[in-house]
Amino acid sequence: MRLNAVLYVSYVNIQCVDLYGTEHFLFYLIMVTLSICSPKSILVTLLVLSMYALLVITFIYNLHVRGEKPLKTLLTSNEAKLKENFTANAFKMKLVAHISEIQPPFVFHGHFHFVDFSKYGSTTPIYINLIRDPIDRFVSAYYFTRFGDGRNRTWGFKGTKSDKFRTLDECVLSNYSECTNSNKLLYTIPYFCGQTRGCRGSSYTSLRRAINNVVNNYLAVGVLEDVNSFIKVLERLLPAFFKEAYMEAVKIGNSSQRMSTITKNKRSLSAKARSVLRRRLHLEYRFYNFVKEKFGKLKKHLRIT
Repeated sequence: MRLNAVLYVSYVNIQCVDLYGTEHFLFYLIMVTLSICSPKSILVTLLVLSMYALLVITFIYNLHVRGEKPLKTLLTSNEAKLKENFTANAFKMKLVAHISEIQPPFVFHGHFHFVDFSKYGSTTPIYINLIRDPIDRFVSAYYFTRFGDGRNRTWGFKGTKSDKFRTLDECVLSNYSECTNSNKLLYTIPYFCGQTRGCRGSSYTSLRRAINNVVNNYLAVGVLEDVNSFIKVLERLLPAFFKEAYMEAVKIGNSSQRMSTITKNKRSLSAKARSVLRRRLHLEYRFYNFVKEKFGKLKKHLRIT
C-alpha cells in the first residue's frame, strides 16, 4: 500500500484535513474540525501536535494558511469584492480546486466551515471532528481574549480597562452585549452546518443541517471532555494516519507545552450565571448532547473504554 496523505487542518477557532489512499484505489479526504475554543486550546496542543509528529515520520509536507481571509486571495479582484464571500460559490469552487490540484503528501490548515466537496466534482470528504462543552468553550474564550495564555497570545481584546476586567459572571448576569448578542456568542453549529446563509448563526435550521452533516458526512465526532477516547477511536478507524497517536498525545500532555496553553486569570462561573448562559446556548447543547451520545455509541461499538 502506498500512503498519499494530505492533512487539511481547519480550526473553528478552530478547525484539521487528511488525504490518503492506495495506488489502485480512490483517495480519501479527511476534514478534522476542532470545534473547541481557540487556537491556543489544550486540545490543539494534544491532538494537532501529535498528528504533526506522525506526519514528520511519513515525510508529509506542511502548508499553513492562517484563517479564511488568506484563501480569499485565490479569488480575482472582482470576486473578492462580493459582499457574500461567506456564501459565494466562487470562493468554495476556488478552495476545492486549490486543494485538489496540490500533489499529496502535504498538510493544509486554516479556518473553514463545512464544505461539500462532492458538489464541485472533487473527492467526497470523510470528516472527523472534536467539539467542546459550549459553556466551557465560552468561558475559556472570554478570558483568553482578555488575558491570553502562557505564551502571551490573545485574540487582541478591544475595549476599556473596565471591560477587560469585567468577570464573565457580571457580563452574563448584567446582560452585556458580549454575553447576549447572538453575533458575539460562540457557536459550534455553524461550522458543521456549512457556508450557506442559513448557517451563519445558531438556529433550528442550522442545527438540523449540522446534525445531518454529522450523520452523513463525518466518520467520527468526539468531545474534548473525552479526548483520550477520541484519539483511540482515530487509531482504530484510521490506523494508517493515527497509529500510536495516543502515546504521542500522552507525551505532549506531560510536557511544559501543555501548561503554556492554559488561559490566564480564568474564573469559575457561578451556578446562576451558568444557568442563564446555558439557556442562551440551548441549541448548542442540543447539538453537543447529540454528538456526545453518538460518540458514546461509536466507542461501545469499537469496545473502547
